[in-house]
Amino acid sequence: MKRTESCLKRLARMNDWLNHIEGDRVPAGGSSLPASTSRCRGLDWVVPPVKVGRHPEPCGIDTIEKALMWHVDSSQFSRSLECAGEIENKAINISLTDAAWLETVRSLYPEIPVCGEVQEAYELGRGILGSKNMLMWLALYPDEMGLFLDRVTTYSLGLCKAQIEAAGGMLDGFVIRGAVAYENGLLFPPETWRRYFLPCIKAIIDYCHIHSLPVLYYGGGNVSEILPDLIDAGLDTYGPVGGDTGMDLLEIRQKYGQRLLLIDEIRH
Repeated sequence: MKRTESCLKRLARMNDWLNHIEGDRVPAGGSSLPASTSRCRGLDWVVPPVKVGRHPEPCGIDTIEKALMWHVDSSQFSRSLECAGEIENKAINISLTDAAWLETVRSLYPEIPVCGEVQEAYELGRGILGSKNMLMWLALYPDEMGLFLDRVTTYSLGLCKAQIEAAGGMLDGFVIRGAVAYENGLLFPPETWRRYFLPCIKAIIDYCHIHSLPVLYYGGGNVSEILPDLIDAGLDTYGPVGGDTGMDLLEIRQKYGQRLLLIDEIRH
C-alpha cells in the first residue's frame, strides 16, 4: 500500500528523532483518536484504539484462589482485531470496543505513521483484580501472584503479537501503557517491580524490536528508580516526564543523555 509524501515526511521526522539526528524536533502523536480527528490535527503519529477499555469495577475475583483460576483464550485476538462490533471478554473485564482495528490501521497507514498499543502486566492485572487486591496480594501471596502475573504477561504479549501479525507490516512503532508510580515514587519497592512486571515489558520490547518497531512506554508518576532498568531492557522512549510526575526533566536528560528519548504530554 503506497504512502503519501506527507506521511513519509512524518515518518522520516519520527525516525530522525529516534536516531538523535533531529533531537530538537519532537514528533507530536496521539492515541485513541478517530481517524478523521488524527488527520485534521496534523499529528506525526497516531495509536488507533484496539480498544482495550476497562470497566469501572474489577471482574469478580475476590480471593487469591480465584485469581489462580483466571485464564484467557488468546485465540480471540485475531478475531477481535479483524471483525466489526464490540467483543467483550468477561475473564479480564475488558471490551474491545473498536474491534475493526485492522480496518482503522489500513485507513490510516497511507497518510500517517501508525503504532500498536498494549497494557503491561501491572496495568492489566489491576484491571482484573482491582487496585486494592493487586497491591495487597503482592505482599500477602508473592508466589501465587507470580503465577497469576505470568498469565497476565502471556496475555499482554499475545495481544502485542496479534496486532503486529494482523497489521502485516503497517505498524511503525508500539506503545506500552502502565502507571506504576505516583509523584513521590513507585507504588511498591523496585524489587517487586523487577520481579513481577519488568519481564512483561522486556518481552514486549524484544518482540517489537525483532520486527524493527521502536517502543514508547507511556507511564505516570516518578519512575526514576527504574529508569535504568527500562534502558537496560532496550526501551526507546519514555514519557511523560516533568509536570506532576515528580521527575526533573533536565536532571534525567543530564544523567542518561541519549540512552533514552523523553516525551511529555499536552492534556486536553
